[in-house]
Amino acid sequence: MLRHAAERLGKLDPGNKSAIAALVLLMQQSPHPSTIWKAASSLMAIDPKNSALPPSLITLIKKLPAHSRNLRKIAEAIIQIDPNYPTLIPTLIAIAQKLPSHFCLLRDAVEVLGKVGEGNETVIDALIRLTEITPEQLLDNDFYFDSSEWLRKLAAESLSKIAVGNEKVIAALIRLIAMAKKPCSPLMYDDTRSYWKAVDALGKIAVRNESAIATLTEIVQTHSDVMIRYVAAASLSKIDLGNKTAISILSQALEELPKQFLERSQTTLENRSLLWLIADCLIETDDYREDAIAALQDTLLKFDNCPDSCACLSSLARIDSTYELAIETVFQLLRSSIVCSALFVSTISPNCIYCLGNYLKDTPKMYLQDNAIAELTKFIQKSWNCENLSNFDYLFSVAAITLQKIDPGNPIVVSTLIRLIEARDPIDLLQHSIKNTSIYSYCNLAEIGASDRIFVDKIVECFEAVLPEENRPFHYLVHRELSLIHLAEMLTQSQLEIPESSLSQLARSLLPYIREPLDENLSHYCDCYDAGYQIVWYCASKMSYSAFYFVWQE
Repeated sequence: MLRHAAERLGKLDPGNKSAIAALVLLMQQSPHPSTIWKAASSLMAIDPKNSALPPSLITLIKKLPAHSRNLRKIAEAIIQIDPNYPTLIPTLIAIAQKLPSHFCLLRDAVEVLGKVGEGNETVIDALIRLTEITPEQLLDNDFYFDSSEWLRKLAAESLSKIAVGNEKVIAALIRLIAMAKKPCSPLMYDDTRSYWKAVDALGKIAVRNESAIATLTEIVQTHSDVMIRYVAAASLSKIDLGNKTAISILSQALEELPKQFLERSQTTLENRSLLWLIADCLIETDDYREDAIAALQDTLLKFDNCPDSCACLSSLARIDSTYELAIETVFQLLRSSIVCSALFVSTISPNCIYCLGNYLKDTPKMYLQDNAIAELTKFIQKSWNCENLSNFDYLFSVAAITLQKIDPGNPIVVSTLIRLIEARDPIDLLQHSIKNTSIYSYCNLAEIGASDRIFVDKIVECFEAVLPEENRPFHYLVHRELSLIHLAEMLTQSQLEIPESSLSQLARSLLPYIREPLDENLSHYCDCYDAGYQIVWYCASKMSYSAFYFVWQE
């Protein structure tokens, strides 16, 4: 509770020395890693450049339990405060070098080192060693899931980001390719992850390197698996521009893969990703540019939820500085969506609409914005007669918010978001992830500034549905943890005008849970406890003093 009070005081009175001092003291003296991290998060909210943060977070990293999943989050916080903080890289290297160890710690260390270790030979040497890690060097390696293989893949991926042209790394990747056991398909989740990642990495860092060219050429010419030959050809085309062997294989793949999808129903996510990779390589060539464009557009238009939709659009945008080609492709996707027997059918993903909004901001062709308003309006109107609307609430939410950004005040936006909210059960709404369901509609409708009575009533209905009954133990509240966290996010990020009577009910239901210190046995439920505290604080800030005092005294 001290942390919450200090954070709120710091927000109400920016720079308040008492609030900052309280959080620094809590962060430096608490023996519990979870409390240190919470105090640091609160301090970052009110004094993000405080000099006490980096050393405390480094100390926290050293105190993390072996099974912790927070290393990456803490390290990224340090990077945000000071990208060049001197002891961060040595601390992460120490974790990466300490074997045997646990998968989660090594995974996070490898991923962060791939962001901050560019050109650092000590980092590169540590990651090279992890490309050769064995199952015996992991204390928690699973019999059914070889975590060491996953770490070798991650190490290769990080090296591809920080060691362009490095001879030692190129040699290590070639060794990793040689040691892989019976590779079969480069994009499947099996024991070939490190193999295809090493092949892919060579295409990013080994430009004009003779050993890498020879290795990839051998794979292209001799490997028994056609999919691996395709990936190797894609990498070869990047490090040896104009390589006739690579272009020949890629052009063949561009022709054969769509036929396989149609004739053999091989429309796996992995094969679609491979088709994008091939088309992305050929789009730069004069002879195959048109075929590559057609392949990228077909991938988007023909397959539901294309996993590389943004990547396909990015490839189209790369060859057209006006973004017209990518924008017109999204228009085609919007038009291809239909309502059949009152059921909505679409191949467009929310990511495509999100990309559309970004391209419209940067295109010099202003008429495309007018066309986008018309296309998005028609697309959104399809939701009005759709019986399975709740299955597509996030998609239509993104469409409505994109329309709001390019045409502020468009009346269809608010009415659509309210319709999306009404299509879901209140409990169902709040139990789901804020990034994937209609809770996105709540936040965005509040962001737009709507004060529609229907919307506010629906909010009230939602939190009334998740409120605990009287005299229930804390673990009952834990069952509603996601609901409370999402409700707290929505309330604290919005400007909603909720009736005081509803706020009183909300505060009255949650106060018994937050008045007492969290039991030590339930400390791992601190997010639930924090969410309850944030909701009560929100109620206090919106209620009159006398009304909240009355609830508090009850």
